[in-house]
Amino acid sequence: MIIRKATVHDAEKIREISLKYSVSRFSRQKGFVDFNTPDAERYSKLIDKNPYFYVAEEDDSVVGFLSNFSSQRLKDSFGKEDQIINHLLLKKKKAVYLH
Repeated sequence: MIIRKATVHDAEKIREISLKYSVSRFSRQKGFVDFNTPDAERYSKLIDKNPYFYVAEEDDSVVGFLSNFSSQRLKDSFGKEDQIINHLLLKKKKAVYLH
């Protein structure tokens, strides 16, 4: 397995992984907390603008991803439409939102 910086060409696979492993906000299952999953075009823009967007690749196939956003970039990218992100941004404490 290798970890490498994501490229816009990874956007569709990242979206597939996000959709496959999304779980309800009220579930006790492991997975991504359900949110408005971006389409591949929006993921491409997020990848292009974010120096901290990585994928895990195994046998030439993307099998996972990790991204990191500053509070401002998180607000600019998702804040207007996502309740969880809005909640995190309103807290005075620092929070980590891994996507």
